[in-house]
Parts: sequence; C-alpha cells; structure tokens
Amino acid sequence: MHPSATVVFGDAYLIKNPTEANPDRWVPENNMNQFSLFFRVPTNWGYYDDSPWRVYNRHKGRANVAHVDGHGEAVRTSALGFQYPEGDPRALWDKK
Repeated sequence: MHPSATVVFGDAYLIKNPTEANPDRWVPENNMNQFSLFFRVPTNWGYYDDSPWRVYNRHKGRANVAHVDGHGEAVRTSALGFQYPEGDPRALWDKK
C-alpha cells in the first residue's frame, strides 16, 4: 500500500450531471447548503454511476482530499482517477 498516494476521503457535493464521464465537468446543484465530506470507492459501479454525490472541484477548480497517511491537498477531481478502473495506476482511490 502507498499511504501518501491513496486518497481516503474528499470534499463532496450534490451533482446535477452524475452520468458525465469527465469529473472536471460535473456541475453542482444550485443549493449551496448541500455539501458533504465524502468518499466512496467507485468499484461499486451501479451505485457510483447512479449516485449524485461526488467529490467535486468546489475550491477554485480543486477538491480538498485527505490521504491515508494523514496529509491533505487540493487536487482536480479528475486527478483522483474515478474515471479509471480498479487496478489502474492513475486511480488514487486504489493504490496498493
């Protein structure tokens, strides 16, 4: 496992277009009170594709995330690798 590379949770929002494949193009619902600290490994594809709650670029085009080793950073949602399958080295939710 690579704790400094593995994302454990992130800043999330209710998304209007959860079927959009590019995470950087997700659009938030208008209700600014709908936010959450959230992370869900996207290997449960049915739920992931249907759920409108996603890690979202809400801070100047970046999302705040925490890593297993305890450090946090602001990254573009697309850099988390939700769009890549399990085992892909670019999927930061699946670093082994």
